[in-house]
Amino acid sequence: MVDTKVKRESKASRFRFARAFDRQDRPPAEVHKIKDAVLCVDGVAYSPHRHLDMQDLGVDFYCFSWYKVYGPHIAMLYASPLGMSTTKSLGHYFNPHATLQHKLGLAGSSYELTAAIPAVVAYIGASPKETWSAIEKHEGELQTLLLDYLNSRKDVTIYGEKSADTKLRVATISFTVAGWKSKDVVDKVEELSNGEMAIRWGGMYSVRLLEDVLGLGYDGVVRVSMVHYNTGEYILFTLDNRFSLTSRSG
Repeated sequence: MVDTKVKRESKASRFRFARAFDRQDRPPAEVHKIKDAVLCVDGVAYSPHRHLDMQDLGVDFYCFSWYKVYGPHIAMLYASPLGMSTTKSLGHYFNPHATLQHKLGLAGSSYELTAAIPAVVAYIGASPKETWSAIEKHEGELQTLLLDYLNSRKDVTIYGEKSADTKLRVATISFTVAGWKSKDVVDKVEELSNGEMAIRWGGMYSVRLLEDVLGLGYDGVVRVSMVHYNTGEYILFTLDNRFSLTSRSG
């Protein structure tokens, strides 16, 4: 999509920061090495977990949906000065073209959805860095509990980063269990928890990675996504009473 919105003489790189499949962190600036290129990052998998600083990330475009950050289903796009300079307007030629809103905002945003965004900002608090630092610490504790357990099981294969280091990954973990289809694991866990444990199975929009690289096929992986309002007690309860039942060998 980026290629259709930049001038023909510009190069465009698209990059998914923290994949939907395993949520590993990869600083965009480290892969942004194409001269005169603009870099657009899909931040939907990363934004619910870490503080965002566009200058530190070194990106030209950054997009995500506010629903991933506990808000409404409305998207947001950041553009750097370079990104702005390479963006052509999609609006009428006689309208202003000075801002990103002028160039790409072809109509008014939904007032109801836009009005909900300040509540999200207030929820994060007056010191966003401190809030996100606390979230990172808490999620690190959660993923340590789950990863320690999964790493201890010989019948479990973890895909992606196996370490619980918060500098290497966020709290979304994908795995398979020997002898089980991923769908059956999810169905069993949901049955045993009366629907209270919401985990997912499949490709998570990373079908080529799963099928062409990992050879897992349509069934894909089991994915557990944890965020700051989950608790360690609940993770331990889940491990003791749910995941322990997913072993075919008992």
